[in-house]
Amino acid sequence: KIRGPIAMTGSVVKSSGSSAELSEDSPPLLPPAASAFSARVPIRILAAGMAFILIAEAAETSVSCWCYTYAVKELRYETKKAALLPSSFYAVFTGMRMLLTPLSQHFKPSTFMQVGTVLALAGAGLFYLCSGAVVAKHEAEEEVSGYWLYMLIACTALMGAGFCPMYAMVTASVRQHGEMTSQELGLFHTSISLGVMAGLALPGYIKLPTMDLVGALCMLAITMSHLREFPFR
Repeated sequence: KIRGPIAMTGSVVKSSGSSAELSEDSPPLLPPAASAFSARVPIRILAAGMAFILIAEAAETSVSCWCYTYAVKELRYETKKAALLPSSFYAVFTGMRMLLTPLSQHFKPSTFMQVGTVLALAGAGLFYLCSGAVVAKHEAEEEVSGYWLYMLIACTALMGAGFCPMYAMVTASVRQHGEMTSQELGLFHTSISLGVMAGLALPGYIKLPTMDLVGALCMLAITMSHLREFPFR
């Protein structure tokens, strides 16, 4: 028997020859990185993601940029007290992002999308009710207790927690279904920009609580109608 490098070379040639014979009958294998994203994102999923992120960005921008003005003009709070509303929104918004960094390793992106929608809807619904109660008290010339201010602060904080993961997690939820081309990615980010523009403009024509509540309800409708594509777990 021949031992040593010559025998090893012979075995290598033999094994490579057998693999070549197998490759003639079997289709070529793609690398794992290439096969993982070989599929394209279905159009209906891309459209649902674009509609969702447009509405989410519009609602997020409206409450973060207009809640101070609304608190001063409509709810008649002093400027120092009105400033607590956007401050609570962004404090929770930033804190939740720090918390989501480790949590994202254990849950799907669509989980944060679903939970965020529920939190945003709860905050928008309470904000609608509480702000309406404060306006009614002013119209009846009744004294507004500090309780309502704390409730409004809690509402904006709840919306901050809900809108926090949307920008990153909606993109990741769509990308779970395949690869987006540069044109599709451009359209997706265009919908984000349009949502921001709408959030800056529409509260000048629509009451802020109404816009936030309608936006959150539309977000819930999209997630529930695409629960299979964006699962909770």
